[in-house]
Amino acid sequence: MSDPLLSAGRRLQKYELLEEVGHGGMAVVFRGRDTQLNREVAVKVLHPHMAKEQEAKERFQREAQAVARLRHENIIEIYDYSGTDSAESFIVTEFIHGQTLKQFVAAHPVSHPELAALIVIEICAALAHAHGLSVIHRDIKPENIMIRRDGRVKLTDFGIAQMVELAKLTVTGQLIGSPAYMSPELVTGGRVDYRSDVFSVGTLLYQLATAQLPFAGSNAQEVLRRIAEGHFPPPEAANPRVDAQLGAILRHALARDPEARYPSVVALADDLRAFVRAVGLEDVQAELTAYFADPEGFSTKLPQRIVPALLTHARRHLQQGQHARALQQLDRLLSADPEHREALALIARLSARRRWLRTGAVLVGILGLGGLAYAVLAQRAPDPPQPAARTVADRSPGPRTARPRAPERQRAASATAPASAPAATPAGSVGRGSAAPAAQVGAWTAGQAPAPAPDARPALLTTHPRRPALGQPSPGRTLRRVEIVPTPKAITIWVDGREIGPYGPDLRYLDLPFTPVTLTFRNEACCFEQTIQLDAHWRGQPLRVRLPWKPARVIVSLEPLPPGATVVIGAVAARPGQAIEVPIPSYADDGRTQVQVTTSADGYLTEQRTVTVRANTTSEVTMTPRPL
Repeated sequence: MSDPLLSAGRRLQKYELLEEVGHGGMAVVFRGRDTQLNREVAVKVLHPHMAKEQEAKERFQREAQAVARLRHENIIEIYDYSGTDSAESFIVTEFIHGQTLKQFVAAHPVSHPELAALIVIEICAALAHAHGLSVIHRDIKPENIMIRRDGRVKLTDFGIAQMVELAKLTVTGQLIGSPAYMSPELVTGGRVDYRSDVFSVGTLLYQLATAQLPFAGSNAQEVLRRIAEGHFPPPEAANPRVDAQLGAILRHALARDPEARYPSVVALADDLRAFVRAVGLEDVQAELTAYFADPEGFSTKLPQRIVPALLTHARRHLQQGQHARALQQLDRLLSADPEHREALALIARLSARRRWLRTGAVLVGILGLGGLAYAVLAQRAPDPPQPAARTVADRSPGPRTARPRAPERQRAASATAPASAPAATPAGSVGRGSAAPAAQVGAWTAGQAPAPAPDARPALLTTHPRRPALGQPSPGRTLRRVEIVPTPKAITIWVDGREIGPYGPDLRYLDLPFTPVTLTFRNEACCFEQTIQLDAHWRGQPLRVRLPWKPARVIVSLEPLPPGATVVIGAVAARPGQAIEVPIPSYADDGRTQVQVTTSADGYLTEQRTVTVRANTTSEVTMTPRPL
């Protein structure tokens, strides 16, 4: 350790620092000993440069006193605080013999989503206690969760999380919290309440259940932009073992709008308990104790418990005529055991029954309308007129391989789901199987046909020729027509690296060959380009494209300029006069959004102002601090 003030062997008041066990940008953690009580403790020492300002130390004291009220088996206990008069700021807590959740998962990847749910239930219990005492954590992440040797999950860094927020206000350009786990309202500068922790817990649950983060990027700004947009890969696609029930829970927890999110961690935990109880995991702590003691052995035996429980539920639902619930249980069972014969047979039987019911309904409809058929067949509406499409020649090097058929289980459980891989799912939606073209995140399609012409009269009963297989051209056709619906409208379209032209009345449709095509959409003035790989099988739907907005920039000036003044927008802090990048949410159709600017300085009131910013433009704001 380069700083002699932060090294083992020193003594802080009555605490002897024995060895360093962790460090970060804000504090260093030591295993220590309370020389008066002769007990092992953890001592978190704030970096000297973070503890120079008296106001920050006083606010830290208030936070430490608030966290000291927390007494819960899943929360690390705080023993002592240095006080504002101390030359060094530190917090003393119980010492946990164990490892962080991050370390544990790195050594023992979570094999089943049920295990992720068990862990998160305990974290929710800790947060429910804290929220009841008006404490919001705001920094939920695997590094801040400890696994004690006896299998107890411990949430840590309540005090550090609050203190870090205060300290980072004095660090130019630093982020407040961990970007990947932030809530959208924290990113965009909205009002933060307990539901912000719900979102962060949802992010952690997604990560544990799928082994990947819902919002990822090459840098912090890209991650923040994706969180603000609120779109993430469907968890069922990220991990086939995630079933529809857990997928719905994750979407609810990760809703971009706090009003659409779980209202509390208690409500989230209740749904997770129902999820694990369905497979016989009743005693959460007992199951976790066994799991952490022998992760590999527990994971190997878990399917032997999950499968029989789900099969029992499915049989009962079938006997009661609750076919939808039976399908849900069978779908979850096959997520754990894809080759289970009885489950596959039951799904096949249910699928056959549904086909019979659909056929019967069609026959009844035909018989009921038989007297009208002759009269209306001659009145079939003509196809609506469309603008001329731009034709793109087929320049493929050779024949393409046809896409494999979807498994029987997928067709039976989700008859309307496209066979292509799902794309990004809007946070908060609860449907399963929504898809976009060829594994493209950020592009949306909708199966809406063009509106009919005003004089078109819909037929009551029409006949249609047998449709060819998906992706195959109709007899005599070598091109497929694709309608482009972009946001923003001012874009240029490129096909396979060749510029076609600007979108507009003369370029709304593309006639494309039945081969894979790369479409690129550009507007350098406001957006990042969007590229979509359109496979040979995709056809028949408007292609809705949203280009990611480039961030806005805000420069805040203070007149007069107090020494040490800080400007905060969303999750980023800077000095007055420095540019702060602000991500623009994808749902902002005009590329504009509102942010809250907060300024603070010693001896001055905290000032706030709401500012409207626009993609790829710089807004200059002048504020006048008022003395206390």
